[in-house]
This record gives sequence, C-alpha cells and structure tokens, in this order.
Amino acid sequence: MSKGIRLSGELIENIMRVIAEHDEEVKENGTLGLQYMAAVMGVLATDYPGSDSDRAELLEHLAEFTRHVHEDQMRARQQQAQPAQAAATPAAPKGRCVPDPDNPAAGLWKAE
Repeated sequence: MSKGIRLSGELIENIMRVIAEHDEEVKENGTLGLQYMAAVMGVLATDYPGSDSDRAELLEHLAEFTRHVHEDQMRARQQQAQPAQAAATPAAPKGRCVPDPDNPAAGLWKAE
C-alpha cells in the first residue's frame, strides 16, 4: 500500500524533460507540456477497471486532486513570499511632523 505520493523537483524536471524530448516545442510552451500530462492521464485512465461511470468518477477525482495540489502550492509560494517582502520593506521611522518656523509650507520630522 502506498504511503502517499512524493513529489520532488527532480521528478517533475525529469517528466518535463522526457516530454520535451518527445516534442521540443514544450521547451517554449509550458502549457503544451501540461496538455501532454493531461492526455497521458486520460490514456491511462482508459485502462482503469470498472464501468464508464467509474472511470468518469476517477477523472473527476483526479481533476479535484490537481486543483488541490495547485492551491496548496500557491499558498506555499505566497507564504514564502510574505517574509521576503516584509524583510525587503523597511519599517517606517517613528516620529511626527512638526511645523518648520523657517518654512511654513514644509515641516520638520521629529523622531520619537
């Protein structure tokens, strides 16, 4: 029994490399690579045991699983980007603007 799938960057790169070896246009068109993977899933699902409705249910399950993995990956990327953005944005200095007696149109920043 499987303990779950284990995705890795290496696995994904190897799959895309093999597809690109089959069709070099995939190197320039990532969507085409995704279409190949979806087509392979469709071909393999054809051999899934059971009725036509069982296979249709399997394809729906795989589509939902694909969306789940995508959403999970997007959340992880956003969480990784948030600390980087926070570190890149310096905190505003604390203080206040007070009137400048020498230049009434401007003010002076007084640190607190």
